[in-house]
Amino acid sequence: KILPGLNSSALEAELSVLEAKTCRVLGQFETASSSLELALQKSVDNKLAALQADILLEQGLLLKEIGRMNEAIGKFNAAARQYREIGIDKGFREAIRNVESLKRGSNQQDATA
Repeated sequence: KILPGLNSSALEAELSVLEAKTCRVLGQFETASSSLELALQKSVDNKLAALQADILLEQGLLLKEIGRMNEAIGKFNAAARQYREIGIDKGFREAIRNVESLKRGSNQQDATA
């Protein structure tokens, strides 16, 4: 616990997401993935819906960066559904934009193959 006596699960999950983002930028993909899994579990356990959506989006970005495009699309779609359910339009649009970008990229690769 970061703040004894307080429910600091949300803060701990947010810090795990920040660590994951930093690790992703530094190319430390395994550490980023582990941090996101930990954060996702904390957000699910504590019913932190908006944070769950943010984590799914970040997982999609990580998967995209390491070339696992189909899995990234799945995470982006899951994030979009979560954002839509809780009414966060900006997050929804970002998730959908990422899906469309990956699908366009896939279609362009198919056309050149």
